[in-house]
Amino acid sequence: RHRNPRHVGEVPARAYWPITHIGLSAQVEGVVAVYADLRPVHPAIIWMDRRATAEASALSDYLGEDKVFRITGLNCDASHAAPKIMWLRQNLDQEPRWYLPVGSFIAARLAGEIAQDPTQASSWRVLGSAAR
Repeated sequence: RHRNPRHVGEVPARAYWPITHIGLSAQVEGVVAVYADLRPVHPAIIWMDRRATAEASALSDYLGEDKVFRITGLNCDASHAAPKIMWLRQNLDQEPRWYLPVGSFIAARLAGEIAQDPTQASSWRVLGSAAR
């Protein structure tokens, strides 16, 4: 009987050659709220979703557009991850363990570990642009 592997390390060796690398690409600014076992709490919010417009305005009002740009190199817009995470925190019935970019979510499901690349970290406003 076929069983879905939890991560790449559990994939049976059926190929003629061993799997040594997997390439992954995803658009920035999507957000996946997940439980500790990496199951999604809510459908992913993709980059062009505008439901977090009020949260982006609140963030801009609190910090100021200039400060947000100095820290992140980004404008304060609902397309970015921070306002989306604010929206999810206010609207989810269940508390996620992590908020992940789509690429990090897929990589975590494949590898069983959570990681984030510097480009996503800056775009998510968790790494200042000066730190790159």
